[in-house]
Order: sequence, then structure tokens, then C-alpha cells
Amino acid sequence: MGFHYLLNAHGLPHINFTSTIGNERQLATPGERKIHKVLRLVPVTEDQIETLHIWHNEAHKRGLIFWGEPGLLNQAVDVQFPPEKFAAYRTRLNNLGFQPIVLFDNVQSELDNQEAARVTRQQQTPTLNFFTDYRTAAEIFQWLDQTAANCPAGATCTVTNIGTSWEGRELKVFRISNGPNKRAIWIDSLIHAREWISGATNLYFIDQLVNNYNNAANRAMVDAYDWVFMPIINIDGYQYTFDTDRMWRRTRSDRGDILGCVGCDANRNFDFQWMTIGASDDPCSNTYAGVAPNSEPEVDAVRAYIMQNPSYYGAFITMHSYSQLFLLPYGYTVDFPQDYDEMMRVANLSTNALFNVHGTTYRFDSASVILYPSSGTSRDWAKGVPQIKYVYTFELRDTGNYGFILPPEQIIPSGQETWEAVKRIAQEITFP
Repeated sequence: MGFHYLLNAHGLPHINFTSTIGNERQLATPGERKIHKVLRLVPVTEDQIETLHIWHNEAHKRGLIFWGEPGLLNQAVDVQFPPEKFAAYRTRLNNLGFQPIVLFDNVQSELDNQEAARVTRQQQTPTLNFFTDYRTAAEIFQWLDQTAANCPAGATCTVTNIGTSWEGRELKVFRISNGPNKRAIWIDSLIHAREWISGATNLYFIDQLVNNYNNAANRAMVDAYDWVFMPIINIDGYQYTFDTDRMWRRTRSDRGDILGCVGCDANRNFDFQWMTIGASDDPCSNTYAGVAPNSEPEVDAVRAYIMQNPSYYGAFITMHSYSQLFLLPYGYTVDFPQDYDEMMRVANLSTNALFNVHGTTYRFDSASVILYPSSGTSRDWAKGVPQIKYVYTFELRDTGNYGFILPPEQIIPSGQETWEAVKRIAQEITFP
């Protein structure tokens, strides 16, 4: 089997990869760290795609970490392999005729390199721009409070606690407005804990509206709409990615599973077409939909907050990573929304605006068409229950060179280009 090396040393946080089964996740000492490889696999036959679906469904038993979900033929999926099983999987991949691309020879080494670079930056320039590094939840909440306190004259900035996570952490929403009787644009992020760039990019939007309010284009955004941001939905999982397992995706709810598996995929837990497709009833699966719709307090808090006044929201945008995709509803069906053409018109203009900043290309269409089937997502829920007219998912940078461990040097470029896309959405959306 030919292994093709796309890259092997990026200079990437010192957070360790450990077992993904039950409660066995522990920080490893330097001498215990294992070499995990990440391979890109592109299925070109029915046998190959069927095998990937089986491996994905049994990932917790197999010790695999899927960085994405298997979708269609010729659609790449990135998979992290444990060292003790890699030889057996290499043989199996060879027998199936895969031509893997090596994204990472040693993920832990990449994480260590990035952490070392972060420490050096902080030592050399202790007063850093907020966006030069990924921030903890505590740092983010402190920044939100400081930003609200610096709200520009003529505007109102508020930080509101809308609920409490499973582990007792506050769930906070930031809102900026400069007048009454306007619709709002909702933007959330970090519903999947490991997607750090989504939260950092969302915070960049807040920074532009508040700390760069005197910019005419930014001021026009607040003149036209109220803006409501939830930078961290899955706060327990996000904290866990700093403390224990950088690749953790799910919430941290503990329902007493017999294998010790905790949490569920919050983006399969919304009460719209719940568990109909692209979700799992296995409590150890990364796409586990939970014990019931809205079972996760983080999900229920979002639902309750928006449903207080659903007609208030003109657009609902949820930030994810990675793949450089701009997704429309729906994920649960290949049928399009009635206003699909209008949503595609705005998507086309938005992705063009994004491209014009740094030349970053995004594909756009319905999630079920260009990604994979999924149900119980916040995107489909926002379109189906509060019936918000314009609903989009951003799958941010990149397309796999770094994946979830995108270097912090790309936070500002990601924010710059995606903010232009979001502004174009705000300029284009229309209502009866």
C-alpha cells in the first residue's frame, strides 16, 4: 500500500491523546505518550465506504477517532489510528485498496510543538492580542465581561446567563443592540468541543462589532440588526479539551452508562427529526443523540432562549470546523427547503465575499448533499421549529492539513474572511 505524505510537521497545544473508551482517559506522562497517526481515506468503492461506516459505528471499540464522518463515495474522511493497532489496520486498508494520505505521523508531537510556541510567545510578549491564541472558557468569559463594559456610546451590550451545563458551568450569551424594533442575527459556536477555531472566530465577530464599532461597515451591521452570540455551547466538553483530551467532541453528561461512556453529540440532540438518520443510539458513539431530545441542558438552554421569541431572529448561523463548507438545511433529508433558491443566492454571495479576503474557497449547498446525513442538528431545528428564514452552518478552515488543531496564527485570518461572509449575509437577507 502506498502511503502519501501530505505533510508531517506543522508546529502545532500540549494536550494528550488518550483512550476514548469509558472513563479511561488520563493525561499521559511524556514517557507514556503514544504515536497516533491520522490518515485521510477516500473511499472509491462500495466495499470501502461500507467498511468506513462500520469502523465509524464501532470506533469506541476499535480505538479509532474519526475527525469527520463517512459520507459519500469519493468524499475524504480523516481517521486517527492508535499505535498498537496500526499495523493491523494498515494491512486491512491495503487489502481494501485504499491509498491513504498521511496527515499526521505523530499528532502528539504536533500538539507539543504548538504548546511550546505558545509558551514562547507569552514569555516574549506577555500582553498579547486576545486573538493570538485559543482561550479557555474562563478567559473567554472574562473577555466578554470586559467587552460589554467597553460597549460603545449609543449601543447596549449585555452578557446573559441562559442556563447551566451538566457540570454546573454558566452558559452565556452576548448581545449588542443600538435601538429597538429590529430582528436579530444569532451566531453560536463550540457545540462540538474540539472545534476550537469556531469559538475563536465567533469572538472575532464580537470584537469587530464592539471594539471596531466606529468602522462604518461594522456600525451599519448594528444599525440594521441586533446581534446575539453564544460563543461556547458545550462548555463542559470545551474545558475537557484543555484538561484531558484535545479530541473530545461531545458533552460531559454522565448517565451511568455500563461502559462508563459519558456525554452525547449535542448537535444530534435537538428536538427536530431526532434520531431519524445520521445519529447513533450507542452511548459510546461520537454521534450519540442522547437519551431523549433536548436531554442535554446546554441544548435545552439554547432551545428555551430562542423559543422565547422565535420571530425575533432573522438569521441563525452555527459555526463548526473543519472542511470549508457553507451548509444549508437539511441534513435529515435530501429534500430542499421551500426557499432553497433564495438561501443559495445568499450563500453564493457570502462565500464570494469570504474568498475575496484571503482566497479561501468554500463549497455550499444543502448539508445532506455535500456533507453527510444528520438529524437532530441545531441547523435543521432552527429551520424546522422556530422557522428562522435564513439558517446556515459554517465549517471553517481548513480542509485537513491541520484539521481540528488549526494553528492559532490562523485565528485572525479566519475571523477576517468569515466576518466578511457574515456581513454579506446581513446585507442580503430580506423579509416580507
